[in-house]
Amino acid sequence: MANDHKKQVVARALIDPAFRKVLFESPEKVFGGKLSPQDVKGLEQLKKLVPHLGEIVSSVSSDILCTGGGCGASVAA
Repeated sequence: MANDHKKQVVARALIDPAFRKVLFESPEKVFGGKLSPQDVKGLEQLKKLVPHLGEIVSSVSSDILCTGGGCGASVAA
């Protein structure tokens, strides 16, 4: 499978819970055939990452959006 297609699958899996469910339940459907051992390993790594997505997004978004006292906000004494 082409690297670009794999990147698109991973990107979509990160942002689309319904797609992620299909990917994890029927990866052959998503990838269009049998997975290589390397693809299976990558999918297992992605499965381990998914439970942490919420905290990663929360951390990054608070830095980007300057919420939670970030971005130089000062605390009144």
